[in-house]
Amino acid sequence: MASITKHIKRADQLGGYFHSGSYLDYPHLFPRHRLVYLSPHARESITSYSHDDIYILGGYNDRSSHMKVSNVKAQQEGIRCYRLPLDESVLWRQGSRNLCLNQVAAILQAVKSTGNWKESIAKWTPQRKMKSSEELMLEDELRKKATDRRVKSIQRTFNIKVADKVYKL
Repeated sequence: MASITKHIKRADQLGGYFHSGSYLDYPHLFPRHRLVYLSPHARESITSYSHDDIYILGGYNDRSSHMKVSNVKAQQEGIRCYRLPLDESVLWRQGSRNLCLNQVAAILQAVKSTGNWKESIAKWTPQRKMKSSEELMLEDELRKKATDRRVKSIQRTFNIKVADKVYKL
């Protein structure tokens, strides 16, 4: 609250909007078995959205951080911890794979409505972070050319004539 007051004008008037207590202080509102921490450092990705679960988006959810704060906190509190299935759903460009909390919240809301992780992630992940269909086609062409070069090299090395069906090894 001190940091917020320092950086936001009239933040002292917002005191009623901030709660310094923990969700664990209210087990009747937040039963531990329903809590799910979302952390980019979790080992397992979440596979399905449960309308019964309560999802916690850590305010310090920075993938570039090596401290793994949200994952460690979930482990210490005995709360299930998952990451979004980002790598399974999106082909990333080079660079940062960080998502803002508002993007993570939008993905969760979309999954809640549609039940489709891949579609929701593609819709709410910034386009600059994902490969376009043109990039994917170009990569496929390059991969095919590289494969053809390797096959020809192997054929030359071992004197393999595929058309004549003569194989010398």
